[in-house]
Amino acid sequence: MMLGMSEVQSVFGPGGALARALPGYESRQCQVQLSTAVDACFEQGGRLLAEAGTGTGKSLAYLVPAAARARAGVVTVIATAGINLQEQLVSKDLPLLKRATGWDFSWVLAKGMQNYLCRDRFEEARNALLVGHALASDVRWSELQRWADSTTDGDVSELPFELRAAERELCTCSSEECPGSKCTSAGDCFVRRSRARIRNARIIVTNYHLFFADFETGGAIFPPYRHLVWDEGHRAAEIARDFFGFKVSGYAVRRALGRLRDHDLKAKVQEEAEGYFGALLELHRSQRQRARLNGTEPELDSTRLENALGKVANAYDNQSADEDGPNAAKTAVKADNCRELVHRLEAARTFQRAEDLVYFLEEVGPRVAIACKPVLVAKELEAHIFKKDSGLHAVVVTSATLATGKGDFDFCVQELGAYEADTFTAASPFDYASRAMLVLPDGGHNPQEKGFADAAARLLVRTVEEAHGRTLALFTSYRVLELAYSVLQGSPVARGIRVMKQGDAPRTQLVERFREDVSSVLLGTSSFWEGVDVVGEALSALFIDKLPFANPTDPLIDAINERDRKAFQHYLLPLAIIAFRQGFGRLIRSQQDRGVVVCCDERLVTKGYGRQFVRALPAGLPVSRDLAEVGRFFGVSKLMETRVSISGGGGASAA
Repeated sequence: MMLGMSEVQSVFGPGGALARALPGYESRQCQVQLSTAVDACFEQGGRLLAEAGTGTGKSLAYLVPAAARARAGVVTVIATAGINLQEQLVSKDLPLLKRATGWDFSWVLAKGMQNYLCRDRFEEARNALLVGHALASDVRWSELQRWADSTTDGDVSELPFELRAAERELCTCSSEECPGSKCTSAGDCFVRRSRARIRNARIIVTNYHLFFADFETGGAIFPPYRHLVWDEGHRAAEIARDFFGFKVSGYAVRRALGRLRDHDLKAKVQEEAEGYFGALLELHRSQRQRARLNGTEPELDSTRLENALGKVANAYDNQSADEDGPNAAKTAVKADNCRELVHRLEAARTFQRAEDLVYFLEEVGPRVAIACKPVLVAKELEAHIFKKDSGLHAVVVTSATLATGKGDFDFCVQELGAYEADTFTAASPFDYASRAMLVLPDGGHNPQEKGFADAAARLLVRTVEEAHGRTLALFTSYRVLELAYSVLQGSPVARGIRVMKQGDAPRTQLVERFREDVSSVLLGTSSFWEGVDVVGEALSALFIDKLPFANPTDPLIDAINERDRKAFQHYLLPLAIIAFRQGFGRLIRSQQDRGVVVCCDERLVTKGYGRQFVRALPAGLPVSRDLAEVGRFFGVSKLMETRVSISGGGGASAA
């Protein structure tokens, strides 16, 4: 069923299916090459790590081979890290491909259970209100009720607002709480309907968490599939670590008590939970708390809470014996929840598999959770996904940033256990040499020295002035962001310019406002380094405060540093290079875009490893030490000057 170059060309080439469907379509040879490589992997079987530079059009490149095989009933699963890409695939790319080619194939966006209304849980909440139970003050009950009574799909994304925690608890159900076919609403369950659509589709678009859930349950969610694509593959190992770990919080304990009739026992467990998690919160905020737990902390003694939860599980067993079928099933699920909580608390208390796992505390708002994640996931991913005899015919991992340098996939291979994978690079079609540049101003500082935050704030003001607004500023800490925002807001430069920062509104709204208001400035931290796609003049300057090295107090980083004396070279440096490349990738999003990246971290110039960051950027990218070059770059009649090369070969270069 291999398409071959001619058939791939029939879709992507000049005069091909996409050219006929899209006015102004331009064929890209890099896209044809990538699609051909994916098609060959699908046909012959194997493992492929495919880096596709910004502008390659990688999603359509792998969708064409998937769609061609979907016509014959072959199933492909496509997992991504973010919902934005998933919605692009199912709402834009796949409909376009079907319309352009005339091929007959089906697809579905597969979401987890907590994305759907649970009729049974919502009716329980409605009945509780009828007998006088109060709702949390932030619950928008009337809006939820109108939607619940009218929805046909039950997808919470239909709501005009994002669900708060209390609202999600009222109207959705997790896999750990669902009684399955024994539920009273099983015959009219939105999740079961969605699972039926998944079983009938031939292209399944999903997120990594649901993919790993299907993987862990031996295929309980997806039909048997032959091909697997991981897009945004640079995030795969990180998400796998989160999935295969666990968290226990007071909130989880409270949810586990939801059906308990014994109010005295419920009060006792809540008291124990408040004492346990209260002590953990104090520990987390104290000077004694390191990046991660070491197993000697007295606050980890959860014996009393474990015993209390064990009693709740037994009480649920007795309670379910007196209930009817559906209610007994729900109660039995709660008993299982309690036993799982006991198992996790015991694991943390006894530091089970401490040689493989990292235990830590995580604060979310006013609450704290005790958490655990594996340090490495490569061995498990290799055995079940990347070994050619694992049962999957073909696996493709793609991203704009899989490599840490020109063709250097070593870090990605080690993280994923993809030792049997072939590698492929599709270079970006964008002309970075003439349409972009990197400025490393002389006024930059070493972030490890005093005064860096003030210097970064001043350089941001100058960048915004030179670019006449039109700047996305990426930071590695909220503290520096807040200072820079304050300084910029107080400067004359900000007059007449809209300045926004992370937290002012939901991320998608901020990006949309930034896109629409061409002269505006937007400041963000980690979540803005990826997935921000602003084409055109609105994003003309990209400001980066410093190299995005992982925080040394991160529990995983702390564990890796302890285990590997060369962790900087083996892990921290390649991780930071990939993150830096992701941030850089926000700048040029189309053939017509022009722009400048300003980074005020002088380590790019003064440290040997700094040159590795520059070499990882597109070849031929001009580099300057003069911040005034930003203004000259955007001046039509003025020549750019004082450019220098610090790349050491192969990367950015002198003009």
